[in-house]
Amino acid sequence: MIKRIKGFSLIELMIVVAVIGILAAIAYPNYTDYVRKARRATAQSALMEIANKEQTYQLSRRTYTNVKADLGFVDPSELNSFYDITITSDGLTFKAEAKPKGAQATSGEATLSVDNVGTKSPTTAGYWGK
Repeated sequence: MIKRIKGFSLIELMIVVAVIGILAAIAYPNYTDYVRKARRATAQSALMEIANKEQTYQLSRRTYTNVKADLGFVDPSELNSFYDITITSDGLTFKAEAKPKGAQATSGEATLSVDNVGTKSPTTAGYWGK
């Protein structure tokens, strides 16, 4: 009488590991690309919020500011590790920029900006909804 042993053979186990590896090799780059684009969208939203607040500030005080606190703007906490958001102003114009850092910078992201006339950069495909 032969006793049957239940379980998986080494070949079956290696096939499962190979399939999981192939799926992970496809899914991980897509996931990281999605996360990078989501961070970019959050930075763009923050820049547009600054632009709106700058316009409101200018209407009431006849000048632009480069102080985020004057606008009542606080950097989104989810961007602190990925973008440095700055405002430059001479009183007559302003430019808000989000410079990538950390993982965003190493993935080749460009510096995002918007100014007082609504000019957004970069203008290349994939940025600002283009």
